[in-house]
Amino acid sequence: MLSEPLILQDMMNKINLLSPKSRLQLIQCTCDSLTREPDANELNRPLQFGEFAGERFSTWEDFKIAEWRPTDEYLNRF
Repeated sequence: MLSEPLILQDMMNKINLLSPKSRLQLIQCTCDSLTREPDANELNRPLQFGEFAGERFSTWEDFKIAEWRPTDEYLNRF
């Protein structure tokens, strides 16, 4: 996204105004958000038609190609 560097720079400018204690709280909140367990519904939800829309819409064939179909050989390795 083109605006992300601008947003990040704006955030850094604001962070520099915080006290050291507030910066540590910010680090803690950031770490907590990065290490939280993903929601089970989020992990197991199927692809949604048009979710990753680009210049063209995905076709049902695109969804079939994207599905993971492991072979018996692959599954028996574990």
